[in-house]
Amino acid sequence: MKKRLVLWGTTPESDRVLVAIGFEEDDNTINTYIFSENVATEEFANQMMNLWREGNEVPFPDAQQQLEFNIIEADRLIPEGVTTERDDLIDKAKAEWTFLYMSNKLAAVYATELEDLSEKIENARRYEQSQWDELRNYWNKVQQQFQEKNLVLPHYKRLKKSVNNLFDQLKAMRKEMDDLLRKDSGVKRDEFFSKLAEIEKKVEEGMGLKPLFEDLKLIQRDFQKAKMVRDHKNKVWKKLDGLFKDIKKKKFGDSAVKSGGSKLQRRYDGLLNAMKKMENSINRDKKDLSFQDKRIESSTAGQLEAQIRKAKIKMIEERMRSKLVKLEEMQKLKDQLESRLEEEKEKEAKRAAEAEVARKKEEAKKKIEEEMKAAEADRKEEEDKLKKAAEKLGASKPESKKKSEEGTSSSGGTASAETVASIAAVSEIIGKSSTEEEE
Repeated sequence: MKKRLVLWGTTPESDRVLVAIGFEEDDNTINTYIFSENVATEEFANQMMNLWREGNEVPFPDAQQQLEFNIIEADRLIPEGVTTERDDLIDKAKAEWTFLYMSNKLAAVYATELEDLSEKIENARRYEQSQWDELRNYWNKVQQQFQEKNLVLPHYKRLKKSVNNLFDQLKAMRKEMDDLLRKDSGVKRDEFFSKLAEIEKKVEEGMGLKPLFEDLKLIQRDFQKAKMVRDHKNKVWKKLDGLFKDIKKKKFGDSAVKSGGSKLQRRYDGLLNAMKKMENSINRDKKDLSFQDKRIESSTAGQLEAQIRKAKIKMIEERMRSKLVKLEEMQKLKDQLESRLEEEKEKEAKRAAEAEVARKKEEAKKKIEEEMKAAEADRKEEEDKLKKAAEKLGASKPESKKKSEEGTSSSGGTASAETVASIAAVSEIIGKSSTEEEE
């Protein structure tokens, strides 16, 4: 887009004149020079056509007429009555220069916005993702304006160079923060692993599960607040979640692990995390509002910048209002989940009590079975004694008969008495055994 135009024209008196028109971007004015034919020599006309029109400076002779127009206020760029060979070129140049003026104003607005971003990044103590997102959104807007041809190439290149420098600066800040965060994350990971290993050891040693479960909840609370890199956080969570499940399984059995309580807890924890992010986002919007208000109060760039900043404030306010509504919905859901978690805890306590009753019943059952086995062993021992007594009685009968035949009447009386005594003893043993069996 050329900013200077040179062509021949004529005055109302039909005098031939050289017309030179130039647009000055610095002050947004158009200067029109009318040179009479007697000073517009062939050499001067060639200099104007070949040098001045291309942006070079040429010494001017005394002009017959010089006019200055404001780009917005100008209706005609040449005096009334003067005509040129190509008035259409003048109209075309005026339209192009008017567009260039508006493009310059738009570029100035984006340059001011970029200065704000640059100031925020320069004053930042550490990298924040919001800074990267804001700069990326800004650059997307610039690219869209360039694609729609609202920004000319020089403006686009100038803004692109500045934006790339800011992105490089943010990358360096992010790398530095990532290195520090990873180092700090490794320390926190080891600390969590140490605490979890201690609890795992206590679980294996059979210590009280309820206090260990409460200790795990405290560790979980610290874990949710801890800033760690993703792979460290995933490893710690895997260990933490595994211990929760182990304790629940030992305390309540397999049904507790399979129940929906853990899913409900994860949903609740995820909601808390989302609420925290939403609150942080609202706080960032509040900081942006404060920043824009201060820039409006201290701004010297003019009415256009103030209007743009007010539009940004309106946009931020609407965005923040939407987030507050969402946060209110999250709070209601949080209350509902807390109520459901409380009900789940009561159910778990009830299941634990029922499991304890079942355990005691099982122990009593086993004890009865053991007592019955012991009684059976005692009966078997008595039966063995009876068998031995019977065998002994059977062996003594022939000897008693022989003595009865060979002995005198007195000795016979004695043998008969011994036999009766033996039979009485066996009968007593049999009677005792029968009584015990009946009992």
